[in-house]
Amino acid sequence: MSKRFPSDDWARALGDALAASDAYRTAADGWAPGLLALVIAEQPDAEAAVIELTADGASAGRALPAADAEAGAAIVLSAAADVWEGLLSGERDAVKALMGGDVKVRKGDLATLVGQVFAYAELMKVAATLD
Repeated sequence: MSKRFPSDDWARALGDALAASDAYRTAADGWAPGLLALVIAEQPDAEAAVIELTADGASAGRALPAADAEAGAAIVLSAAADVWEGLLSGERDAVKALMGGDVKVRKGDLATLVGQVFAYAELMKVAATLD
């Protein structure tokens, strides 16, 4: 991938891709968690990708320092760099990684995220399409 996760370019590209994705919009219909932060677990001082998710499927992305992202996000997902690499290349199943504990909900409610598993899965599918 030429845009490196979780850079600002990558986060913006994901926000744009989610906003353009009919499949994501359908899967996430009515789901509006607000800010979602994707954090590399072993790099607590690094940047995190932050995606603003709205009920109409519109999204905006940016990178923030991980501490700022965690403070402002409603949901924070954390995983090791190799887990993110597998998810973002499409080689790992996002739902299995979440349910198996490889992706951890550091902030927010796991039950709510599981209730929106199709939206989460589609978000990760869209993320795997980024160059």
